[in-house]
Amino acid sequence: MKPCRTMSPCPVYERTTKTLYLFFNCVYDKVPERTQIDKEINLARLCYITTKDVQTWSELTDLTDVGEIGEKVKDWATFAIGPGHGIQMEDNTLIIPAYAYHKDTKKSHAFVFSSGDLGETWHVGKRIEEKCGECQVAEVIDSKGSHLYCNARGFSCCKSRVEALSKNQGESFGKPKHPKLPETGKNGCQGSVIAFQPRVDKTQTWLLFTHPDDPCDRKNLAVYLNKNPLDSKAWKKMKVIKGGPSAYSDVVYVEKEDYFACLVECGEKSESDQIDFVTFRLDTNQVPFALTVPRVMTSDA
Repeated sequence: MKPCRTMSPCPVYERTTKTLYLFFNCVYDKVPERTQIDKEINLARLCYITTKDVQTWSELTDLTDVGEIGEKVKDWATFAIGPGHGIQMEDNTLIIPAYAYHKDTKKSHAFVFSSGDLGETWHVGKRIEEKCGECQVAEVIDSKGSHLYCNARGFSCCKSRVEALSKNQGESFGKPKHPKLPETGKNGCQGSVIAFQPRVDKTQTWLLFTHPDDPCDRKNLAVYLNKNPLDSKAWKKMKVIKGGPSAYSDVVYVEKEDYFACLVECGEKSESDQIDFVTFRLDTNQVPFALTVPRVMTSDA
């Protein structure tokens, strides 16, 4: 889409139709987010392309002015999705995490776009009632049923992440909490979260989170684990998997092979020098659990 730049990629795989959706934002070129917020003129578009074979892709679909989304966008100074990945819940609901700066407050709030009909139509959920930004979501399943968990970027006021739970597929979220997860620097940093079912506990899902662990600077990407996801105080730091400057990341669980894979912005001098691909395993045979980091692949950003 010209003359726009693309940003904030957020793929999600739809199991029933075997379709990969690649969501992203198109933003009018050379207009920064701050300008849109100050002037209350949104120049961001919500777009996606799809593929079934990863060889050929569909034409671009722009949802910005469509139905309910079009009505909501009128209240936003600007917005963005992810970045990172979306999810498909057990009931097949597709979820795309997002955040928007609202014209009435000039503050950012996380929320989700959702689809209950395999991507045919999209709905806008209610915002989390606390200032927060870039976010990712995961489905937590235990004996109490299913919850949609949201982990969002915090700001200097709280020096911690913001998390919230939804019982209705992201239609609304409960009271936000501040977990035992530190935020980085003055304005925070993006982080990545996934839910997975460990081989040692088939009764519920656990959460795994990646984020810089330094309270002042974007450096030392670490892995955190929560074996009781409904308890925001149950997070434990596991290990730094990328020392030195590091920032945005996206982590996935390869269930068949029982390992994790993570893309991370990093470098020797700056966190934006390159993108590394790191794989690691959660060793449940050790007490406490340990991480092993077997491989790192590097590509210039």
